[in-house]
Amino acid sequence: MSNADTNEAVQGELVTTGTEALEALNRSEVDIQIATAHRFPRSVDLFQKRATALACMTKAIAGSMFYSVPRGGKRIIGPSIRLAEVVASTWGNLRCACRNIGEDDLTVTSIGMCHDLETNVAITMEYALRITDKKGKRYNEDMIVLAKNNASARGLRNAIFRVVPRAYVDEVCESAKKIAVGDGATMVTIRENLLKWFADQGATEAQVLHLIGKEGVPDIDTNDVIFMRAVATGIKQGEQTVAEAFGPVPDPRKKARISPLNDSVGAADKPPEPEEAEEPEEPEEPEEAEAIAEPGPDLVTDCTVALAEAGTLLEIQAVRERFVGAKPGPSAEDLKVIHEMCDRANKTIRAGRGEGSNAQ
Repeated sequence: MSNADTNEAVQGELVTTGTEALEALNRSEVDIQIATAHRFPRSVDLFQKRATALACMTKAIAGSMFYSVPRGGKRIIGPSIRLAEVVASTWGNLRCACRNIGEDDLTVTSIGMCHDLETNVAITMEYALRITDKKGKRYNEDMIVLAKNNASARGLRNAIFRVVPRAYVDEVCESAKKIAVGDGATMVTIRENLLKWFADQGATEAQVLHLIGKEGVPDIDTNDVIFMRAVATGIKQGEQTVAEAFGPVPDPRKKARISPLNDSVGAADKPPEPEEAEEPEEPEEPEEAEAIAEPGPDLVTDCTVALAEAGTLLEIQAVRERFVGAKPGPSAEDLKVIHEMCDRANKTIRAGRGEGSNAQ
């Protein structure tokens, strides 16, 4: 046998031996974990007490245990990634992992794995997340990294909730909802705090009331508060954006130009009344908030619409430059409000990347 053949044989033998040794090591680690799990089995009663205690520690923590997203024209409320972390740590005897497995022009795909060492039930879940905006434009590199992290977290969440019985998870989630809402004595404060938080994200009071289907703030009840907290958690955890949750800001000037006949029965069957000649100075505004046009007289409202559609720091900067340099120029008061809204939008984007304070 030649030296070349000998070297190839030795190298092949070493590779095979190394692979088998690694597999044996992994098997031994899992076997030890399974044996330990059988020596120290979990207590479901203890799990429920610990998970509920962690999930309901404060109102802020309780509010992060569930989220809401729009699906098929409906709003879905479900247990969040934060609740999955609580469940995994208190259920015990679990092996969990997640990683990215693919990326193409439209989506990134991650996989989450959860293995119950006591029952030997192991489930893996894939999660694909879109990396393009509504116009089909691909995200920048920072946003793609954020999307990969979100996809991994969601895949892990889904795997954990497939292994741990959902009946136990839902019970903890319901307890968290009750703590998040509070009692009747604090309902006024809870409403104000929620509306203020949404306003800081760029959503108006009218948009919030339209989303929950109520006429005024005093009409907001306990179920509405649960739903509003779920929407807020969905925004914090990246399940949806403010624009996706609320849509564009309604323009009160358009509503004022609608004929009173449209409010009567059967008005839907009639064509809209033409604009009156007394208002020629008001240009017709575009239907979509993201259309590029010269700002109208209500710069603050138009700026709010544009910021609701902005998803990156560059887009927010473009909005700032567009409205600060508008002709005719904004008043000093409007200029201050425009800068404040843009600063809040920048803060929200950075918080989503982990550059600011931790918001989901």
